[in-house]
Amino acid sequence: MSHKSLDATAILLMLVLCASWGAQQIAVKLALPEMAPVAQAAFRSAVALGLVGVWTLLRGRQPPLIPAAIVPGIWAGLLFAAEFALLYIALGLTDAARVVVFLYTAPFWVALGSLLVMRSDRLPASRWAGIALAFAGVVLAIGPAETNTSPTAWIGDLLALAAGALWGGNTLVVKATPLARESTERVVLYQLLVSALAMGAVSLALGEHWSLPTSLPAVLSVAYQCVWVATVTLLGWFGLVARYSATRLSVFTFLTPLIGAGLGWALLGESLSPLFLAALGLVAAGIVLVSWPSSAAPQRSRLGAG
Repeated sequence: MSHKSLDATAILLMLVLCASWGAQQIAVKLALPEMAPVAQAAFRSAVALGLVGVWTLLRGRQPPLIPAAIVPGIWAGLLFAAEFALLYIALGLTDAARVVVFLYTAPFWVALGSLLVMRSDRLPASRWAGIALAFAGVVLAIGPAETNTSPTAWIGDLLALAAGALWGGNTLVVKATPLARESTERVVLYQLLVSALAMGAVSLALGEHWSLPTSLPAVLSVAYQCVWVATVTLLGWFGLVARYSATRLSVFTFLTPLIGAGLGWALLGESLSPLFLAALGLVAAGIVLVSWPSSAAPQRSRLGAG
């Protein structure tokens, strides 16, 4: 596997991916009035499952199934399902700008979790500094009352933070189990299949009404999530990882919460207080420090798209 330095093409594609991931929370909020949150997340996984499945078939030859990866694959799918169920519910309770900031604490959970489940990983001082900055940013964003824009914001904030932790846990399951030896396509299919079934069951248990959106903005929002974010950008990310250093690519993820917050302000009229902007800057700086390549950093990553 090649891990060449980033060129102009890789940088441009990463900018597109980060912008796409940052806009996902906006798309979810636009569709929420017509499609219940967990049902919307389950539908996203189900449609993406079909599209990724077709793409995998078109690619043809696949390596043999690794039996030992089946159980970790199911666990990864359950974590993926829980992450998105909490994420979509959070978006109904607080601003998209806030959700994207808390969701993108995932790299810090991965860094901390790797100390427990991947004993060979040792965090350099720069990564501890990044974790400290991000923690300060989260405290600043979730703590002061003036950063909250609604009475339910703190609940949505906590759910989004939990979603970020689940995303980090999902990444650790993929990295620290036999799932790490599985093909990328099969890892993605495990997560989409299990999450579609699990979130569908949760949605029914919650009594959510299942109906497809009818207004043009909602239809386009759901299509954007299913086709572009959950399929095209995910496959595009793994395509980049196959050619370039994943650690260098991951540095660009600091742009995602910045873009998401900016789009929430521009498209949804969400408030960006000075304290929240300061918190956003701390989290973004923390992502850069945690993701910055080091000689000991692993080159392959399956953190994926949020």
